[in-house]
Formats: sequence, structure tokens, C-alpha cells
Amino acid sequence: SQTDWEVLEREGAHTRVKLMPITGRSHQLRVHCAYMGTPIVGDRLYGVTEAAQEPRMLLHAERLEFQHPVTGEPMSVTSDCAF
Repeated sequence: SQTDWEVLEREGAHTRVKLMPITGRSHQLRVHCAYMGTPIVGDRLYGVTEAAQEPRMLLHAERLEFQHPVTGEPMSVTSDCAF
């Protein structure tokens, strides 16, 4: 599986990263981040550091695109990140 990524900002011990899956599977983004030694904050499955101590995982889908399962119409849904 492949993931492109881009650093958006750094603040203290945390870095906001834009992750863009190119190909992949379930948990791909979480596995890739953990493999690089930078687990997603709040990831209790793959985060083996203090990152796992947060109350929730700080992973947010800004945009999802898919075909409607009944009509086949292309759909795009966006949501700004709250954190």
C-alpha cells in the first residue's frame, strides 16, 4: 500500500500531517505512521507511546469521494477538521 504525506504544521511535540492514501487497506494510515515511529495521537492499537494516552484518535477525513451505491452517482463529502 502507498500513502503520500505532507507536513502542515508543527506545534511542540505534535506535527499536523496531511495523509493521502494512494492504494491500500484497512488501518493503512495508522500502520504507516506507526512504522515511521510517529503514531497518530490517540491511536491505542498502534501507538506504543504517550500518543496512545489521548482520549480519542486524532485522525480526521477531510474529504471522502465514492459512488452512490444505488444510483452510481459520484459523491463528494467534505468536513473541516475540528482539532
